[in-house]
Amino acid sequence: MDTIQLPPFPKEPLGLSVVGARQKYTDNQLILAAESYYQDCVKPKDGKYRMPYIQELIILLDIVPQTLYDREKTCKELMESLNKIRNAQQLRLLQKTLTKVATGAIFQLKANHGMADRIDITSKDEKVEQSPAVVINNGPIAKT
Repeated sequence: MDTIQLPPFPKEPLGLSVVGARQKYTDNQLILAAESYYQDCVKPKDGKYRMPYIQELIILLDIVPQTLYDREKTCKELMESLNKIRNAQQLRLLQKTLTKVATGAIFQLKANHGMADRIDITSKDEKVEQSPAVVINNGPIAKT
């Protein structure tokens, strides 16, 4: 697997998070890293498109997943950069559904991208509350 060249990051952590743990990267550094990773995946120098994964970006940055997801909620530009990665992944998965072996791609689209292969027309695809089953015992069943 080719290594991805990310922008230089500080050796010393910067700032304090809400819970007091030290942060490795500023929002701008995370945005640059996400953009660089996205470009390396969808427009690589060798011309070989790679499937982008936010989880891979998290590993490359050596951060805890929740850190990135929390910062995404407070930084619009980071959210947009991560959405580019999600959209590129969704497109690649859609393209894979046209191949002979599409089961994994279809599962990923359903599980991670909110897609469905059918809609329940009886409930208009809304959640249906399940009522508990009631068993009535009228005594022993007579044999005939």
